Amino acid sequence: MFRKLRVVLENTLQEVQQSIAADVKSLPPQIQKMLKSIGFNGQRVDIKTAEEVSPFNAGWEGRQALFVIFDLASGKVVTQKIGSFGGANMFNRDNQVDNDRNYYKIPDGAGVFEGYVGATFGSITINPRNMNAGLLPSTAGGEELTREQLVFLHAAGLVSSYKKKQINDQLGNTYMYTIDRNKNKYEITKKGLEVWKSLVDKGLIKSMTQMSRTTDGENLHRQSRDLYSKHKLDYH
Repeated sequence: MFRKLRVVLENTLQEVQQSIAADVKSLPPQIQKMLKSIGFNGQRVDIKTAEEVSPFNAGWEGRQALFVIFDLASGKVVTQKIGSFGGANMFNRDNQVDNDRNYYKIPDGAGVFEGYVGATFGSITINPRNMNAGLLPSTAGGEELTREQLVFLHAAGLVSSYKKKQINDQLGNTYMYTIDRNKNKYEITKKGLEVWKSLVDKGLIKSMTQMSRTTDGENLHRQSRDLYSKHKLDYH
């Protein structure tokens, strides 16, 4: 059986390097308000634990990195720092987000948001001492998935053009048949549809028309490294 996510998060810091996904709407109201105030419009955010964080962020595709310290109880922003477009440059050497690679202790009762201005993805890091802050997603676990289910769950996190190719490469014509391999054109078989539906029924993939992971599916995928290795499957 998979360990409950809450148990995973309450283990030692060394065991909690993998982040946990949480629906923004499931977070405490003050945290939702804080995210809205800094311009975060994503539907999901990663939750991580650490005693220290660094404000450094190298930037990404011309975006400005965002580093925010906030009060967990009220959601009030204590510090907000913004990096340069695309990261460090010779004209802004004093920008802490661009250049400060030092690590600082997270203040007790505080959380740290890291992301990019205008982006729909980001993470919240809290000190393990503050794990009762209401940021944990609801506990989710389940029975051990089959090899076929793991392949479909993995593929659901890929861009559309590679979803079916991944299934075909891992499972072959029993679950996916090739129309034109050169153009990445594949069709799913009846048996493949049954595996897909089993993951929809478990609440791990969104629907039979949208092959993407739910939040529970994303978390189960992240916590299943050992299973992927056991079945000699790709994991990323």
